[in-house]
Amino acid sequence: MAVSCLTLSVSLCYHYPEPTAPERGQTCGHCTFASAECRNRRLRMTNNWNERWDALADRLAQMTLERYPEMATYLGVHTYDHHVYDNSETARVAEIRALYSLLREIQSIPREQLSPERALDHALAESEIPHRLIDLEAWRSWTHDPDVPNSIVVGGVFALAKRSFAPPEERLKAVISRLKQAPVVFEHARRQLSEPARVPTEIAIQQVKATIGFFEQSLPAAFREVTDTKLWNEFEEANRAVIDTYRAYAAWLEEELLPRAQHPFAIGERLYSLRLKWGEGVEMPLDKLIDIGKRELQRLQEEFTKTAARIDATRSPREVFDEMAKDHPAADQLIPFTQQMLEELRQFCIDREVVTIPSDVRCRVEETPEFMRELTFASMDTPGPFEEVATEAFYNITLPAPDWSPEDVEGHLRAFNRYNLTAISIHEAYPGHYVQFLWLKHAPTRLRKMLGSYSNAEGWAHYCEELFMELGYKAEDPRYRLAQLHEALLRACRYVAGFGMHTQGMSVDEAKQLFVEQAHMEPINAEREAKRGTVDPMYCNYTLGKLLLLKLREDLKRKQGAAFNLRQFHDNYLKAGFPPIPLLREQMLGEVGEVL
Repeated sequence: MAVSCLTLSVSLCYHYPEPTAPERGQTCGHCTFASAECRNRRLRMTNNWNERWDALADRLAQMTLERYPEMATYLGVHTYDHHVYDNSETARVAEIRALYSLLREIQSIPREQLSPERALDHALAESEIPHRLIDLEAWRSWTHDPDVPNSIVVGGVFALAKRSFAPPEERLKAVISRLKQAPVVFEHARRQLSEPARVPTEIAIQQVKATIGFFEQSLPAAFREVTDTKLWNEFEEANRAVIDTYRAYAAWLEEELLPRAQHPFAIGERLYSLRLKWGEGVEMPLDKLIDIGKRELQRLQEEFTKTAARIDATRSPREVFDEMAKDHPAADQLIPFTQQMLEELRQFCIDREVVTIPSDVRCRVEETPEFMRELTFASMDTPGPFEEVATEAFYNITLPAPDWSPEDVEGHLRAFNRYNLTAISIHEAYPGHYVQFLWLKHAPTRLRKMLGSYSNAEGWAHYCEELFMELGYKAEDPRYRLAQLHEALLRACRYVAGFGMHTQGMSVDEAKQLFVEQAHMEPINAEREAKRGTVDPMYCNYTLGKLLLLKLREDLKRKQGAAFNLRQFHDNYLKAGFPPIPLLREQMLGEVGEVL
């Protein structure tokens, strides 16, 4: 390798070459023609740089689709539906070399010579590639997180089963191909888990066991209309082999890996800083970022206390919220209740000119798939930006499990009280994730439809929760504001816990207590949130992204004055794709400035 990824922050701080074309009013060093001819020459040079960049951008896009076939399926590119991510060490080494080679070529392109949209793509690529290299060379999740092979296998199969982008027989053939490659994925994983961490291993055991039910029941049900007996028999044989592989892997995790899973899960200050820099475009001292998060948590607590007093000043804020949380749909009514709510939220977006909704297609509310239950309450599954046939979108809601105690069921449903559920649905659907990913089809370039940042996507959705309250949604009932603040406290606790567990030595139990005390969560849900932070170290990005977006809006409003238009701001933000927000600052403001 040319350089370690841990030196990227130094090695990638290069300077572009000085432009060889003359400045306005000068003559070219290669000719004695008038300045108009020089400008024509500069235009030809710019076109040449644009063409060179287009070729490199296509290479990066193609490399990404080929290397990550499951991602290609989700994006709506079905050329690689029969392929599986190669998790061998040989393939990873080859990817690292290819990325360094491509990065050097990208760095040879002077960004100032590119058209504006290409310049933003160039900046996006210059952050995306180092971010991947950091994951490949430093984080190396496959050495300590046993759920990695499960994510590869079930994610790829689920993408083929969920969306009807082709006849079921054609999709089933791709499923069979991916199933047949699954045992090799797990073989590689066993050899590579050299530094297992205990909590991620415990999560993986739960996830792997839960996923067996998906292969036993959900996957066959998804293709029940297939009548080709030979094809079905081939599927059943491959599926049985995968089920056996999963059972053997779960037993190995429990009996062999868990007893020696003593390695720390924390990624440390250096790696945390690098992931923030290259993944989110944020380069600030960690202590300053930690202080920002703690101040936001304190601000939200004060607002939570004030709002609770408006509802019932005779009770403590926690008592007010606990009483409010009792008002929730029954488990069997949660999905239809949510579907009805979405129409009201969508209409508010239209009536108040919040944002343009670029499609009339509605999302469907469904139960969270079995294999996703352990780490999510609710999530949005949207069609990929390149998908032309299967345009369905699914808003997944996690229902109580059949074997839960009545107390655990009630604790879970309290998180879905009608007020919290409104905030969650704003986040996931209107105008949050669903609207943002509808806009992806209109992103100006291929790269912008594929690549983006965690803090942009989650920051937008989280920002929308606060935005609706700001615009007066349900203003007559302070319980909706209290619920929005409750969700914001959850995200702020993720921020504090993410930094705390990975850079400050915070334990999982301490993080759980943080969620109980500061986010007013039930213990069962607080424990899930704390454990999630061990395998999702950057879940600070919900609050971080919201704060970045609010700062961008504030700065643009100050610059534009009376000409500022909220819907236009949101549309311009969304139509750009979802690159790191500091890159959008440069495009929308003309400068980066202070990002927070």
